[in-house]
Amino acid sequence: MPKKRPHHKSRFGCDQCRKRRVKCDEKAPRCTNCTNRGDECIFSRQPLQKFDAVNENDSPESFGPTFSVTPMSTDVSVNPASSPYTVPASTPSLHEPIAITNVALIHYWSTRTCHSFTRKGSDLFREHVGQEALRHDYLMEAIFAVTLLHLASAMEDPMAVRPLVSAALQHQNQSVLGLRTTLNNISPSNCDAVFICSVLIMVCAIVSPLLPTEDSEQVKPTSETVLLLVEFMNGVSSIVGLTRHWIEQGPLHRFFGIVEPKPSFTGEWAPATGLRQLMDAEISHGSSKRQTLEDAIQGLEKVSNRETCAVFWVIKVDSDFIDELRRGEPIAMMIFMHWGVLLYTTDDMWWKKYSGSRLVQELSATLVGYGEDWERMSRWCRRQVGLYE
Repeated sequence: MPKKRPHHKSRFGCDQCRKRRVKCDEKAPRCTNCTNRGDECIFSRQPLQKFDAVNENDSPESFGPTFSVTPMSTDVSVNPASSPYTVPASTPSLHEPIAITNVALIHYWSTRTCHSFTRKGSDLFREHVGQEALRHDYLMEAIFAVTLLHLASAMEDPMAVRPLVSAALQHQNQSVLGLRTTLNNISPSNCDAVFICSVLIMVCAIVSPLLPTEDSEQVKPTSETVLLLVEFMNGVSSIVGLTRHWIEQGPLHRFFGIVEPKPSFTGEWAPATGLRQLMDAEISHGSSKRQTLEDAIQGLEKVSNRETCAVFWVIKVDSDFIDELRRGEPIAMMIFMHWGVLLYTTDDMWWKKYSGSRLVQELSATLVGYGEDWERMSRWCRRQVGLYE
């Protein structure tokens, strides 16, 4: 009987091979399949070790330990001068020690995470934002935080996720501290860094509550996530109001065209009919909350028609709707679950897709047992974000 050949499963194959369901040889920076097909090759599930800047001929001792991120590797001191991630004013000498964790994170940012804000704008985040981060520590901390969350969101092992998220939160806190200080002195020289830092912190605020940390195995309830997101989104809007006239004169003027899409079509958003029918069946016509829920549905229709971004819906929705969500109003949760679908489907940004999928997963489980119509709408939402029975 012939001996079986060992089968080595491709655990970290590139996105294109995974989509086509073919085995990937995981060759970096471009696998053989993508090279032969002329496709763009992206490894969103690459293990961290792939990005260690270690030459095979060098001894491990000369570069420190194998790359791993734990909360202990991140200094959370309020004093930026004491942080190991403080960027010097001048370019460091090649003979100066560079923490391998920083090198690996910057590499991942430059090759993967910079695409997080649509591929049309990835060059802005790879080049201009990277240069700004060398001048502003708080922006560098935000880059580290988002990159760690990007890595964590692609992992399936909770034990591997927790230390990454904990480290990301510490970088996020450092970034917020530096940003708050800078907000008192916004100028043309730092407006780009302030604006992008606020956007990155917004992404952290969306994703981080949906991931477990070392302190707790439980993620935050959806209502807490929304309230935190509203706070950060309001902060981003305020910063845009203060700095837009400066930003539009520089390289980031293209960013506004990216995040403020033009309407692509008009027409009825089919799920709105079901939401209104559900509201008619559950909420009396004399109830004051009907208008609040109706306004929220109309806001989702605008997102569907590309009249506004999905993330902006959260700050435009009435505060009474947030209160209903906090109280656990089922109709409000159903509406919010449909927002998760739109967050997932409006574009291919990893943080929108991850957050939208997690929100739908959580809320569909919460709304089990409310009746056949509820189950049907929940199943539709789950299918839209790739969650099957």
